[in-house]
Amino acid sequence: GITADPLLTATGGTFAVTYSVIENGVLLPGSHNHDTDPQLLGPPEAPLATGTWSAATTYQDEFAYHVFEDATANWTVNEHRRRLLRTPGGWFWVVSNDATHLYAYGDPDVLPAAGAAYALLDFRPAAGSVCVDRGNDQAPLRLGVDFLDVPWADAPGGDATRITDIGAFEGG
Repeated sequence: GITADPLLTATGGTFAVTYSVIENGVLLPGSHNHDTDPQLLGPPEAPLATGTWSAATTYQDEFAYHVFEDATANWTVNEHRRRLLRTPGGWFWVVSNDATHLYAYGDPDVLPAAGAAYALLDFRPAAGSVCVDRGNDQAPLRLGVDFLDVPWADAPGGDATRITDIGAFEGG
């Protein structure tokens, strides 16, 4: 058989997926899978914030990040830090914000124009989600942090009493 990843394996034309949550999907063959709402903090169907840019996006070469402006926003400083920004042409990782600006990493060639729509998303599982503390702490290819640099539960700096969450992001 072929083994490309310890969480997804194929043997003789069949496959098994483990530790996954797919809402309204097919319950996949394998262990620890769930067919239910993962209860994400800010999924695409219920973004945390939406709007349109009041100015063209700029890219700051010196710091390698984009500056997005929504003059109608009234965000709390760093309220959207570590969230994902979806805007025409790309996805961005928000590193900080002030009341009306987001500062985010992403493709330097993607510069949304004034008037372009955006949505702020958060794919971390909410408290009470079936994803929380249901992951595989023995997965061999894990880094010490998730995609947002949050330590996995059993990583140095993480909470050793917790089990890793299912998904790309540890819950808050």
